[in-house]
Amino acid sequence: MTGAPKTTPCGFCLIVALALAPTFPALGQEIIILAPDSAAGNSPAVRKVGTVIGASLAKAGYHVFDPPLAPRAGTKIIYSVNPDIRPGLYVTRAVMRVEARLYAHPGGRHLGRIQKISISPFRIPENCTEACLETRLAAASTEIAGRVGQALTARLHQIPRP
Repeated sequence: MTGAPKTTPCGFCLIVALALAPTFPALGQEIIILAPDSAAGNSPAVRKVGTVIGASLAKAGYHVFDPPLAPRAGTKIIYSVNPDIRPGLYVTRAVMRVEARLYAHPGGRHLGRIQKISISPFRIPENCTEACLETRLAAASTEIAGRVGQALTARLHQIPRP
């Protein structure tokens, strides 16, 4: 009487290899290490910018990693979110600036810098609390982060791969 076929160690290795394949990029694919500037903090605007830039780079075919999980070699991108809030007599206006700096990793060789500023100032209500301000800054930074992601993709295509 024959029973069900036994799984072999080779079959198990194949299952593990297929499960881990998306985690480890193949040779020739670009690895990006995306990290916020150490002075940026952990505000909703900083998290939103990191998410949008990472999604834009992933959509372009790059493998994006956080610094603790990053492989040894790749291109490191450090981004910062800089709001410029100008209170006025009747209305408070803000302008957002998102900057990204590219470095070779390891080694730290500077590969470029990209900076995008909001197209026009946006209004902040007079009675806006800290949570309200963070929400408005995060919403405004989304559009700018998309433009930074597009510019980073274009710049990364210009950098020769090792």
